[in-house]
Amino acid sequence: MLVSLFPYWGFQPFFYILIFLFIDKGDEYQLVNFILNYKKLQFFTQGCVSGVIGYIMYYICASVGEFDSVEDLVE
Repeated sequence: MLVSLFPYWGFQPFFYILIFLFIDKGDEYQLVNFILNYKKLQFFTQGCVSGVIGYIMYYICASVGEFDSVEDLVE
């Protein structure tokens, strides 16, 4: 299940396609549970985790630069 938490390279959709192929499509509970779990995981990995990764990348880009002053940015 940890593979499904990785938001890059299509692991998450591939993992849930495999789960979808193995569940019983006639059982309404399994289908609803599958959809809810997929949407919860999608919100977490593509929303929260991507937001944190984006914030960290922005912080590193903004604070760790090669420029010492504003004049260096203009040149």
